[in-house]
Amino acid sequence: MNFIPFIVTTYLGLVGHIGDVCSPLGNVSDFPLYDLSSNPAWVYLAEKEKYTSVWIGRNSTNGDFRKPFDPKKESRTLYHIDWFQPFKAPHTFKGSFEFVRDIEEDVMWAIGRDRYSGNPFIIADSSTGGFDITGISLDATYSRNLFNNYSIGLSLTYCVDNGLKRVFPKPELLHRDINTLMGVGYHYKEKSGIGIFFSYTDNEENINLKKYEFAEGVPELYKFRGFDKPIVLYKESENRLNKNRILSFGVDLAFMNKKNEGILLVPEIGKRNLKVTDGGTNPQPQGRFEDYFIDIDVLARKDISGLNASLTYSYRNFSQSALHPEFNVEIVASDFALQEGGFLVTHDFRKNIIGLQYKLSLTEMNRMDHYNRINYNVSASKNSVGISSLTKLGDWIELGVSYAFSWYRVSDSSISTVDVSDYYLKAFYPEFVYYLQDVNIHNISLLWIYHYGPIGDIILKGIYKRENASLSPDVDCIGDVRNTLGLQFGISLFIF
Repeated sequence: MNFIPFIVTTYLGLVGHIGDVCSPLGNVSDFPLYDLSSNPAWVYLAEKEKYTSVWIGRNSTNGDFRKPFDPKKESRTLYHIDWFQPFKAPHTFKGSFEFVRDIEEDVMWAIGRDRYSGNPFIIADSSTGGFDITGISLDATYSRNLFNNYSIGLSLTYCVDNGLKRVFPKPELLHRDINTLMGVGYHYKEKSGIGIFFSYTDNEENINLKKYEFAEGVPELYKFRGFDKPIVLYKESENRLNKNRILSFGVDLAFMNKKNEGILLVPEIGKRNLKVTDGGTNPQPQGRFEDYFIDIDVLARKDISGLNASLTYSYRNFSQSALHPEFNVEIVASDFALQEGGFLVTHDFRKNIIGLQYKLSLTEMNRMDHYNRINYNVSASKNSVGISSLTKLGDWIELGVSYAFSWYRVSDSSISTVDVSDYYLKAFYPEFVYYLQDVNIHNISLLWIYHYGPIGDIILKGIYKRENASLSPDVDCIGDVRNTLGLQFGISLFIF
């Protein structure tokens, strides 16, 4: 098993300015389609050597260039274990366990974890404070060869976390995710194949507000059904249940030769259905949220005179609709579309690999609140350029360095409102303004690997990201800087 160093890439996501770390300087698996697709059938072909890896990491983010329900400061500590075991042919097993602790500071109003997926049915209280969140995640994947060149795979992921707000009225969040992924694949050449996969996710979030014996008063609760004018209640206790179901279906195709040259294609479609109820033992519908999505990923690879060149293209589309709980009419509609394309060129100079990357992202976002008569749309582009280097220092040590610079620019936008209240100005207007700012983003990554012969690797990763927004003169509801710093330490063993 070889952990290939990485280049930093940045791109505009559908809901913000996102930085990401990937590993394009080489193949991370033996079967290229597994690098692009989530089909578990390819695990049997993608990885051959057994390994156990242990990771410890910590990330921290702070700054006021943020959306209104984002924490001013947040940190995450994680402990992660991976295990891959190819049993006697044709069986293969892969598993992982992760423990995570999140600490969020200065979170305004919003109680739930699902704050920016498009769901407008938000419950909040009038306080601003921090959250302590602890969670675990278990993942198990089984893959095997059936006969001839056919393989199947089944993956099960279980996640649960518990969160508590530290200030009155101290709501408690209980969150649970179960995801099942099934796939079938047929490989007709050494590196080529065709497969299908199906995914089902069952997600529940239970939000509890309890009456405390030494309570500081009766909390003020807000129940939003759009971008303004919530239902305001004074209650000593409340219970909200978000039931989320996601179905998706995908196909993956690879046309590759022995040198990993060729084309990979993975289209996927899906639907999300969220039902919101309040009241615990006597649940009352609060709304329904539907989300239809399409994802398409394309990757082409070619070796040109010693240069390894890759072209990528991605398309994402979300069509969302929120329905009134009683009248079954649409009250909020949203459309998101992202197109992203770019290239990566790497060259191996024996003891040094150099990579150059460029990416262009085009985003369209439109949201309409029919009830409150609030509409906004944003058209934006994001350019990213990056350079990375991996150097072998003797027989045992490798050092990777990468830097990427991105610039996000808004080409067209509009906000239309009629008779808005202070709730809109505090909770939703800053989010719209956030997307309208020109932003420069710097990403720096460092990687150090010590190869301990045939036993394993010791790995140290570090990342730093800085976002600088050029705020318009009339903007005072958000800040202009946000920083992220992360460090991970890992040990990968091949002997058991």
